[in-house]
Amino acid sequence: MRNIRNLFFILFILFCASLLSAEQFSGDDLDITLIIIGQGDPIYSYWGHTGLIVENHKTGRNLFYDFGNFSFEERDFIRNFVMGRLIYIAAAKASKSYLRYVITENRTITAYTLDISPEKKIEVAAALNQIVMPENRNYLYHHYEDNCSTRIRDYLDMAVDGQLEAASNFSADTTYRHSFLRFTSQNTAASWFLSFLQGADIDKPVTVWQAMYLPAVMEDFVSGFTYLNDEGEDIPFVLNTTIMSSSAGRSEIPAVYRPAYLKAIIFSLLFFIPVILLRLREIRKNRQSKLFGTINIIFGIIIGLSGAVLFFLMAFTDHTVSYRNFNIMLVNPIALLAVPAGIRYIRNTKGSRVFLEAVWGLQLLFALVMLIIKISPAVSQDNIIEIILLIPLLTALSPIGKAAAVKIPALRSRL
Repeated sequence: MRNIRNLFFILFILFCASLLSAEQFSGDDLDITLIIIGQGDPIYSYWGHTGLIVENHKTGRNLFYDFGNFSFEERDFIRNFVMGRLIYIAAAKASKSYLRYVITENRTITAYTLDISPEKKIEVAAALNQIVMPENRNYLYHHYEDNCSTRIRDYLDMAVDGQLEAASNFSADTTYRHSFLRFTSQNTAASWFLSFLQGADIDKPVTVWQAMYLPAVMEDFVSGFTYLNDEGEDIPFVLNTTIMSSSAGRSEIPAVYRPAYLKAIIFSLLFFIPVILLRLREIRKNRQSKLFGTINIIFGIIIGLSGAVLFFLMAFTDHTVSYRNFNIMLVNPIALLAVPAGIRYIRNTKGSRVFLEAVWGLQLLFALVMLIIKISPAVSQDNIIEIILLIPLLTALSPIGKAAAVKIPALRSRL
């Protein structure tokens, strides 16, 4: 008899729990809000952030779900990062405390409360709760195809039964490269470096759906998006908009990417002219300069190591955005041979001049071959900045640079 009473008691508890659970996930009690967070100060935050808030008015539960979490303390983090296996984590956080922290970073926060059916609210909330479970929360991050923004985009699409993807499947009039460079305009060095590391595959035209890997692009599209509800009515996806915080003193993100060609030309001349002048000085004094040898060593290290990094990324890692990178012909490990050659040049070792110029001549030849290949329609890599920066320098270091330096006094005497 006692066992029967215990059984009935357990069944009663389970029944009450099921009712409570049903109440907690009643669609009419839920609000789902898209949160768009603007630029931050660290480079990885230049492209903004996004998440979904699920608020239960009956229980007071208010959670921020996002997919942009990683930990430097994670086991093998550095090794995975280097090898292109970036493990990110889906997490649910207390919304108020998290957003208070973001405000301290001087970042704009905009909230878009979504107008979706109670049933869809339950579906989205349940899917979010499932994905943050320990056994489900880890995912392999990809810069463009699977990141914190594309994951949120997919849940928004779930809320409208695929209508978001269907409506945004048209050309964005941009590429992955130009779209991400738009957000690094305030940091020219970061723009050049990040673009240099990525290959031709990010120069293909993308749709608005694909471009929503950027939270700001998703924000622009979603804020004006309408969809057909169950009654066949065309209604706005966003019920209301709230600006929770506005940043102060940040540069405005340009509407389109404009390459910094003038900066690249000026920067290139800052290296080209001194090298030519040093070569001219050597010709006048008819002896090898230690300073010129030192410059060869420095550029040999910079260009050679850059080429070695590119080769490593292309050949041995899972950084797919670095595959098919034709910058490897502008900078490659061959330039490292200029280091021992430069040392021998400083010591005035016999044959060092010829070997040094052969190294840079070969490096320039690879760069010129790349230019010829670039004419082909099959190669669409946008690396004009890299060409402007490097080819004049390679020319100055090569035998062509020496020939140009020889011609300068002759030209001056004729004038």
